[in-house]
Amino acid sequence: MKLKKVLALALAAALAVGTLAACGGSGGGSSDSGASSETGGAAPSGGGAAAAGDTLHVVINYDASLGTVADSYSSCWMPMRMAVSEALTKVASDGSIEPWLATGWQPNDDATEWVFTIRDDVYFSTGTKMTPTLVADAINYLYDFNDPANGGSDSLTPFMIRPTAITPDDAAGTVTFTFDTPVMNVPCALSNPAFGIINWYESDHDTIATYEVGTGHYVYDAVTEGHSVTLSANEHYYEDVPFQHVEVIAQGDSAAQSYALQDGSADVAFNLAMSDIQFLNGLGDGYETHVAAGARSGFFFINFDGVLGNEVLRKAVITAIDMQTIDEITVGGSYIYGWTILSPTYSQYGGDGMANPYQYDPAAANAMLDEAGIIDNDGDGIRELDGQNIDLNIVSSASRQMDVMADAFPNMLAEIGIGSHRTPTDNQVDVCTSGAFDLVNWNQVVMQTGDPSNFLYQWDSNSPSTDYGRYDNAEYNALYDQLIATADADEAASIVTQMQQILLDDGAYLLGGYYNFNSANTSAVTGVVTNGTADYYWITNDIAPAQ
Repeated sequence: MKLKKVLALALAAALAVGTLAACGGSGGGSSDSGASSETGGAAPSGGGAAAAGDTLHVVINYDASLGTVADSYSSCWMPMRMAVSEALTKVASDGSIEPWLATGWQPNDDATEWVFTIRDDVYFSTGTKMTPTLVADAINYLYDFNDPANGGSDSLTPFMIRPTAITPDDAAGTVTFTFDTPVMNVPCALSNPAFGIINWYESDHDTIATYEVGTGHYVYDAVTEGHSVTLSANEHYYEDVPFQHVEVIAQGDSAAQSYALQDGSADVAFNLAMSDIQFLNGLGDGYETHVAAGARSGFFFINFDGVLGNEVLRKAVITAIDMQTIDEITVGGSYIYGWTILSPTYSQYGGDGMANPYQYDPAAANAMLDEAGIIDNDGDGIRELDGQNIDLNIVSSASRQMDVMADAFPNMLAEIGIGSHRTPTDNQVDVCTSGAFDLVNWNQVVMQTGDPSNFLYQWDSNSPSTDYGRYDNAEYNALYDQLIATADADEAASIVTQMQQILLDDGAYLLGGYYNFNSANTSAVTGVVTNGTADYYWITNDIAPAQ
């Protein structure tokens, strides 16, 4: 494929194209600039909150927290969802990449150098001007912090290998990213919340007001970890900010979220059950709902180091779960039924062309187990493996109704003589790291920045920190190495298709379905939009008081 075509695909990052790039191992390199905390000019007077209303009330089906990339990769999403942090680029609802803190970018002919033009009117929440030097410092800080040599988790390099140099030019208003090899997806990668631009020199994790000094239109004001976050308007924001304050309440129960909208204690809610979305639709003109089938898959990692390492047992368990009924009835359509780990929406990766080898069939599951000699020897109704009753530990969080989904498993598994129990958790990372599970749920964006490679890395045994299922398939690993080395989008799509088929045939996961993003709001506010492509933008500057 011609370089010009590849670059065009990378810049668009359209999900229908499914851009991929050379992402992988960590490199060295550092910014050509020294650490700096210069203001670069006085902050504008008046501030971004001049036209603001009073308070926006939001309820979320998620823990309210102060999460930052300094805690973990997954935690860094919350500051962007709370409109505290912003990135150089942004993912539009159609999957294309838009400028945000950058006004544009230009690669050289072989895509080893990318020059980003930085906005000149942006100030951090402390009033310090965002200069190219501080942008370069922010991104280098993130790579340094996540460097395994410093005890980090290497959570950035799957999205974009570390540049050999990040060179700011304050006079020209640019930052140049230089690589040893062609990197096609730089604008896509830099939209990830992990690359949110933070002034780390002014951030103080002991003080709420300066916990994370970003450029967003709101700043942290008060936090009750796990329960609520209060935000205030950033007086230095480059646009008017719609509200003086935002109060975010964590509410794991969807019905309670719906009630909060109905009784007026909330203006906006995110990630309700589809049954509650449908109920609000029936109430009339006082509510708006927004649903977008997006880039999230709900699924369960399978622990290959446990009893489900037994191939027959594992495949029988998958065959015994009636996931279509769970998706359509148990969770009320919150998930779209399917079996490939990537949604068939991304048709370039095989999609509906891949047959399901483990369609729901409890009779077939029983026959598989009987033939393999995995039987109930003592007549207690539970089959044994290696002389022990099988009792699967199904670990699940309450996020996006995955707990409701998991609650349906034990009865279905009992039909084939498999014992099981569900264990609740609010920290899947710790569970996966410890290996204390047989099945553990996740709900992940599979096409972050238009690229599934970092998601698929979780089944590569060369990724010990994220191979949560302890899965090991040499053919899959080799294909992953090919994937991150190719700059040809057609070749990459073929490789991903083969990788999906291997995971499907091996029974390497249990798919819950493809999540329907949703939000709802009362008539008190306008501008609420559900972005099904990227789950980073909840409280946006478009949400404003109704006129």
